[in-house]
Amino acid sequence: MLKSTICIEVCQGPDCTGLGGGAALLEIEELIQEERYQEEQQHQHITTSSTQHHHQQQEDEQSVVLVGVPVVPIIHFQAEAGSCRNFCTVGPNVHISHQNRKSLSLLESYHRVKDVSSCREVVQNACSRRRTRQKNETQRTDDESCTRSHQNPTSMHSHSHENMMTRRVDRKRWEALRNISRVISKCKKDVTSSSSSLGNACNTRNASQCQKWKESCERHLDPLAKVELSAATTNGSKDRAARRSERLARNISEKLAKCYKQEESSDEESDSDSNSDSSDHSSS
Repeated sequence: MLKSTICIEVCQGPDCTGLGGGAALLEIEELIQEERYQEEQQHQHITTSSTQHHHQQQEDEQSVVLVGVPVVPIIHFQAEAGSCRNFCTVGPNVHISHQNRKSLSLLESYHRVKDVSSCREVVQNACSRRRTRQKNETQRTDDESCTRSHQNPTSMHSHSHENMMTRRVDRKRWEALRNISRVISKCKKDVTSSSSSLGNACNTRNASQCQKWKESCERHLDPLAKVELSAATTNGSKDRAARRSERLARNISEKLAKCYKQEESSDEESDSDSNSDSSDHSSS
């Protein structure tokens, strides 16, 4: 069976990024992580129920077979930064595509994805397409498991986000994510300029500089976490707010660290090329 991927590509060209593409990528990445979390929770629930049921039927260990339980998702699900596709006037642009070993097909494009509700719509559509394709590819007949997955992809089918408080939190989150994405962009520019001016000497200050940018992001993230937690009214929504805050902090740290790792790799490659050139000149 061919492995395939539903990919949400968020344009990170200069125009889309300036209009909020960086914030859209941060939000969509977190929504996908929540979708995976919900799948794992559902899988654990089904596994436990199935195991208990089979133990009641027979004591033979070989009879404990978890029929209809998806051990590993056949269709993977991911978000990634994309390059410009010349839709700059209607950005930020997000594209949903399906890829397997044989082909890559564009399923749908979204334009002006510049708020939290638009990101939810994109991920909801991608989840729906993924479930449909996964059901078709596995030829599953177990409607119950598909229904449960449909009810809570990143908790988007709840209409609570339509109320005033949630819309206020959504605006706060989008504002914070835009500010954080600006900090990440400044970090990338700083790394590039420092590398070009200082060369390998800049590697010694990478850790302190990365921490500086991380603290700058936290100044936007911490107030957001407090607002979301204070707006949560149930234990479930409080847990969701905590998961979101933890994921965003982790994702941001990884993005900042990646900026410096990429630059260090490029420096090592340039040093290798220069050493190779000098050795060629010496031999000649």
